[in-house]
Amino acid sequence: MVFESNSGAQYLQDIYKRKDYIKQHSDPELWRQYVVAVRYLSKVQTLRRLVDKRNPGVDSEPQPDGKNIQNKHLRAAWVLHRAWIRALHYRSLTIDKEAIGFQQIRQILLLATYFLAFECDNNGFQPVEQQETPEEFAGFALYYTQIGEALNNIGDEIITEKRPQSLSQRYSVEDTIRYNISPERVSQIFRKVSLDPGSFYIFCDIDRMTNNIGAAFRCNKYGMDNVGRSPEMV
Repeated sequence: MVFESNSGAQYLQDIYKRKDYIKQHSDPELWRQYVVAVRYLSKVQTLRRLVDKRNPGVDSEPQPDGKNIQNKHLRAAWVLHRAWIRALHYRSLTIDKEAIGFQQIRQILLLATYFLAFECDNNGFQPVEQQETPEEFAGFALYYTQIGEALNNIGDEIITEKRPQSLSQRYSVEDTIRYNISPERVSQIFRKVSLDPGSFYIFCDIDRMTNNIGAAFRCNKYGMDNVGRSPEMV
């Protein structure tokens, strides 16, 4: 997950990556809710990308060769997707001693890499404020904002020194972090943030988030399921 540089969420991620440091100065079990929050933030970011109304679409069922798809990027994605599905079907094929299936596995990996590169180049993530989220999926935008704000708040709390200081007693940033991620302190910080109404969904409504995410993937209003189940794809 990529966060804005110098944000509380970025500082928090940098701290959590130091797993041995967390084990030494904190309690990894207390960080479970952070891991869950980041995981869902990533999923919600992807879902917002999928349901963005600016995504190109088709007016009718795509032909096998994609000739009736006007958008060139969408047509290329369709062709790559068909080739990937076909390669999957041949992955265990053998002819005499020749392992055709193994060759297909390599093709699958290669096509998947091309497809990912194509997606990133032509349909990258847009800033949140530029996305056009349909009303029925507006909850994802709310989740995204709430999770991001909570992570920023947690990070800011951890890097902020609140102990009294004097000329003879100054705390470095590292001193502050070690103090604030101690089990008793970090648990207080997590509780403080989770009680914030703007962050409530992160720690108290995971089940509803899960159900909404599943519903979005099952939704075929924007053609996601139709593309996946088209009989002409292979």
